[in-house]
Amino acid sequence: KPDFNVSPAKNSPKSTNNKSPKVGFEESANSQPGKSPKPAAKKKAGKDPGGQDLDPEKEGRTVFVGNLPNSTKKKVLQKMFSQFGQVETVRFRSASRPDLKTSKKVAVIQQKFHEDRTNINAYIRFSSESEAKASCSLNGQQIGHNTIRVDLALNSSGQHDQSKAIFLGNLDFKTHEDDVRAAFQVCGEIEGVRLIRDSGTGIGKGFGYVN
Repeated sequence: KPDFNVSPAKNSPKSTNNKSPKVGFEESANSQPGKSPKPAAKKKAGKDPGGQDLDPEKEGRTVFVGNLPNSTKKKVLQKMFSQFGQVETVRFRSASRPDLKTSKKVAVIQQKFHEDRTNINAYIRFSSESEAKASCSLNGQQIGHNTIRVDLALNSSGQHDQSKAIFLGNLDFKTHEDDVRAAFQVCGEIEGVRLIRDSGTGIGKGFGYVN
């Protein structure tokens, strides 16, 4: 069984003992080791991986889909989510590169990923905000052996209910979302598992949150 620390997210310790490259975090631009993401007063779209400002209107009708099997195809997601409305785009993100010479885009195209990670995330954009909100009902559904997390893209940047969240520290870098879900499912219904990952490699940084 994994040996990790658990505490309410709002009481997260100020630091962890895990050392990893300071390249940045996946999922939340505001996440820091030992600190829970602070809810923003206003929804902000933020920036894309290239540093360009995102369009708030487009991001408002986009959903984040986490913990997908890294073998998932775009056509599968399009079919699955089109029941809620018109799907405009499907973009895979957070791929774990097999080595530092391979870009994330090439890793997805060639289906070559780091051996210590078997999942990937995606962003799906609808034609309307109401369609995007309706698709969030798929949160907690199974694709293969993975339990996926579906949330509005703007919420994936730290706008979570911290009163219902716990902080996990000292996780093995190889820990997967479903490992955490299996450990905590006896405590009650789980809305989502967020493991913070290195934005350069896609490998875990040793801490995360459970709502």
